[in-house]
Amino acid sequence: MPNENTLIVGSFVRQRGNPALAGVIQDIREIRGRLTAQVQFPNGARRVPLEQLELVPSVIEDPSDLVRKGQFSGPASLRQRMAHVRLSGNLKEIFYSMESTDTDFYAHQFKPVVKMLDSPTGNLLIADEVGLGKTIEAGLIWTELAARFKYNRLLIVCPKVLCEKWRIELTTKFGIDARITDASSLRDLLSSSFSQRSGFAAICGMQGIRPRPKGKRTERPADKLAEVLEDAQTKDKLVDLLIIDEAHHMRNFGTQTNRLGELLCGITQHTAMLSATPLNLHNRDLHTLLRLLDELTFRDEQALNRIIKANQPLISARDAVLSGKPMEEVSETLDIAALDPILRNTRALKKLRKEIAGGSGLNHAERAQIARRLERVNLLSNVVNRTRRRDVEEFRVDRNVSAFRADMTDNEREVYDQITSAILNYAWENDLPVGFLTVMPQRMVASCLPAALEHWGSSNDAPVYEDEDYPDEADAQAGPLTRLLTRITATLPSSAELEKQDTKFQKFMGVIQKHISENPEQKIIVFSTFIPTLRYLKRRLEAAGIGTRMLHGGTEDRVNLIEDFETSENTPILLASEVGSEGIDLQFAQVLVNYDLPWNPMRVEQRIGRIDRLGQKSESVSILNLLHRNTVDERIYHRLHERLGLCKMALGGFEEILGQEIDALTSDLLSGQLSIEEQERRLEQAEQAIANKRQEEKVLEKEAAALIAHGDYILDSIREAQGGGGWISEGDIVDYLQFALGTVDPNSDILWRKSEGLVEILLTGSGKHDYEDWCSRHNLNPGPLARNTSPTTFRVGTEQTGQRHPRLGPSHPLVRFLSNALSEEGGLSPNAVALILDQEQSEGLEPGIYVGSIQAWQFGSGASSTMLGYGLVDTHHEELLSPAMAERVLSNCLKYATKWHGAMAEVSPEDIADQVLDLVEPDLASRFFDEGERRKAEVEDRVTIQLQTLEEHGQSQRLRFEDIIRRSGPRLEAANRARLRQFEETLNKRRRKIEAQQIEETSFSSVCAVLLKVIS
Repeated sequence: MPNENTLIVGSFVRQRGNPALAGVIQDIREIRGRLTAQVQFPNGARRVPLEQLELVPSVIEDPSDLVRKGQFSGPASLRQRMAHVRLSGNLKEIFYSMESTDTDFYAHQFKPVVKMLDSPTGNLLIADEVGLGKTIEAGLIWTELAARFKYNRLLIVCPKVLCEKWRIELTTKFGIDARITDASSLRDLLSSSFSQRSGFAAICGMQGIRPRPKGKRTERPADKLAEVLEDAQTKDKLVDLLIIDEAHHMRNFGTQTNRLGELLCGITQHTAMLSATPLNLHNRDLHTLLRLLDELTFRDEQALNRIIKANQPLISARDAVLSGKPMEEVSETLDIAALDPILRNTRALKKLRKEIAGGSGLNHAERAQIARRLERVNLLSNVVNRTRRRDVEEFRVDRNVSAFRADMTDNEREVYDQITSAILNYAWENDLPVGFLTVMPQRMVASCLPAALEHWGSSNDAPVYEDEDYPDEADAQAGPLTRLLTRITATLPSSAELEKQDTKFQKFMGVIQKHISENPEQKIIVFSTFIPTLRYLKRRLEAAGIGTRMLHGGTEDRVNLIEDFETSENTPILLASEVGSEGIDLQFAQVLVNYDLPWNPMRVEQRIGRIDRLGQKSESVSILNLLHRNTVDERIYHRLHERLGLCKMALGGFEEILGQEIDALTSDLLSGQLSIEEQERRLEQAEQAIANKRQEEKVLEKEAAALIAHGDYILDSIREAQGGGGWISEGDIVDYLQFALGTVDPNSDILWRKSEGLVEILLTGSGKHDYEDWCSRHNLNPGPLARNTSPTTFRVGTEQTGQRHPRLGPSHPLVRFLSNALSEEGGLSPNAVALILDQEQSEGLEPGIYVGSIQAWQFGSGASSTMLGYGLVDTHHEELLSPAMAERVLSNCLKYATKWHGAMAEVSPEDIADQVLDLVEPDLASRFFDEGERRKAEVEDRVTIQLQTLEEHGQSQRLRFEDIIRRSGPRLEAANRARLRQFEETLNKRRRKIEAQQIEETSFSSVCAVLLKVIS
């Protein structure tokens, strides 16, 4: 026991009765015969009698020793230590991205986060259906990885039209200040040592950065970028996370865009590809994308087929486990799986088979755990994520589809027929294939007769259509036909005359005015492919006193226009083209009008997808389709939309199938060689063909989903994490900041404006210096906190303030700095707490006394390398609670427990400490070693398979090089042998990287001992 001479000014001390409360002595003074010390604690300075203080031990005490001494702290100490462990490590059971962004919670959007963390390569293809929030999923992956690995280099590559959407999403939902770059500025970012240290968030259009073949390169920025990317393939990674949106553009092997994918994937730690492509595991396109993500495993289509074959019994076993089948049946299925050459020597499968062979009568939780382990053996489960709209509980929007048909007047019929005949005759006389030249004028006259005639009757050369099915350059080829239509227009009734009798517009106005009068608060989106139609509608609607906004491909500030439309009380209608609305979310609207209908139903689906998407608050949306009777449009609509019901349900990834059939159908219908009866028969054939192919696609999708999908239990675990505190809350962060700042920078100031979701922080001079210096050494931007002389305001939690302040989350440099400082100072050594918990929050435990321990288990240094072990024993019956129950009870203590002040009078510290040592800690140690063995087995299996694949690839390439050397002759032998040596060096580097995945080091440490009294 220290005497009064032991403690001096500057001593690091703690209170005997509350060893978790530690601080530095500032002065020692005698008051009325008793020595007292002014101690700077984390929560402020206080004067304490000297005999109540003791030196903080230089050797860390085990929590059981503190229990034996009866030195207990309260729940605040437990929360501080748990927050420190959570914010310092890569905890398996914590979602660092949950509740730390401005996004609504949807469980399915965290499935890709789980899969990315479990991915053997750190890469993932997100193939969710349209409208489920793939952009949000990618942002959550970045938030998770940045928090776990301290990443700061993010690159998004997407179609140019989506760049601005990505910038806004990252800014408003994730607090990321991303900038849109071109090939030149991206090259600078990747080449700059400063940018590589300080980090970046860049967005780039994929069209502008595609590499050209080496022989065709000049000094263009894209050519220089390609050289940087090629040079970096075997060097340190230049990007932490690469997100490729609309990744199906890279599916064609050997193209410039596919080559771009190869180069980009070679310079990044992690890749997330986003695509709504249908999952057909026998499709070459899917293999091409998987090859970009994992070249070794999916080096050829045969390798993918072998993996699919190996996975099938694993999936059968998983389904049998989850459906409650006898474990004997599961065991027999796994015996079949073990015969496959790929899985024959896997330790994880051997261990699982041994456990299952001796198990029976498993409960739901135990079966779910086995299913999860089977998923981890599955070689595809953590490579692809696929969520269907029908699988998302929150996505149950009904589509009310109506068709409104207008009968043409005699003049309208005359114009329609003459224009149609002129188009067909022109194509026939000039021996032109049916395509853009004939389809677009035909669709334009069906869209709006007055607008079409007005356009052809003018000399306006501005683009008139926006349709991705036809190339931009095709517009320039339409000149002769357009001039012909101009001449014909002069002989027809004028556009002004047709406007007066516009039966389609009259039908439209009747529908719109009725809807606006009955639903004045609802917004309406009106789509047309043709800009003249949009302008015509805008002029006529506004003349009728109906406010509009117009959105097309030439609209510059689309985001502000949409915000203005959404908030304006006097603007019920948005006039939009497909291209103008691409990437724009319009789920605040409930009504969509197709003023004209693209013949490809996928284009109609893309329109509907703008409002029928995640976040649509209404239980139903209305789809109103306008047509003229007795036209090609009406016949196509009747067969493909009404009879097949294509508008009433999401088509998923049906695009390619529909596109091929529609192209053939269009060619036949506009050939001019079919009578009306023959057209009907051709439409009937198309209808049947599409129905057949759709059924085939469903079968293939079902097969693919079975082979790659996580079961519902994964979603259950995500929901449980969200509801049970499996994330870092704003309260956790603020409590931790208050304690940590009080320890590291005692004179700092922190104010939590809880109701506003804001926290104000002011560092002192020394605190600023230490923080800025640490950030500089770790290549992090300290932000305004290191400069401001007044408090800096941050946002915490999910409260919407309407103010723009930087977000303070688990990955913020300040949190990292404080976590590091506390770890170095030993300010959060293990301790013991005595708590009281009401039975209502005890998960059904009987009133009584319990004692337990929490440990941190470390397994290597991967994405989920740390996990917490919980142990709890009933002291009266000396029985251990299940690990899951212990975790739930001790987690509830963080939220609901109070300090047990009279603990020493009710328990024997010696007996309690013995139960910790004899019961709790041996159980925790046993579980720690089992978990370590399981993880090692999984990693070793993955390494074995990857090394086997690498060696097969290496041997085939060596044989190819030897053959080239034999055939090339002496003159080129030296150069080819140099290429072979370079290949061997690359192979060795990949081999070392694979072997580095092995878990070499495991350890565990105590966090806290818990003495708990449950009261009724």
